[in-house]
Amino acid sequence: MAKKVNKTQLIKEELTKNPDASPIDVAAKLKSHKVTPQYVSSVKYHMIHKDDAPKTKKRGASAKKKVRKPNRADISLSDLVAAKEFAESVGGVDTAKAVLDALSKLS
Repeated sequence: MAKKVNKTQLIKEELTKNPDASPIDVAAKLKSHKVTPQYVSSVKYHMIHKDDAPKTKKRGASAKKKVRKPNRADISLSDLVAAKEFAESVGGVDTAKAVLDALSKLS
């Protein structure tokens, strides 16, 4: 079985040897590896602009939306009365917690 050749690495080596070479010239030198001038141009662009790419945050626990939890000082008496009425209307505190958990998953 033939050994697989990394075309990108070949292009980078050729461009390192001759940085002023045009993509057509590099593709002609690497014709046996079936490299196109468009691909050479793309590799050359990314070699030059490697550090210009915007840094993105990785998705995970730190990228999730932060939800502000209220302090005990933020909860007024009227809020507590409204919460008590809501809990009674749905059948108790446990049911109210379940409803609020389901609601938070929708948001």
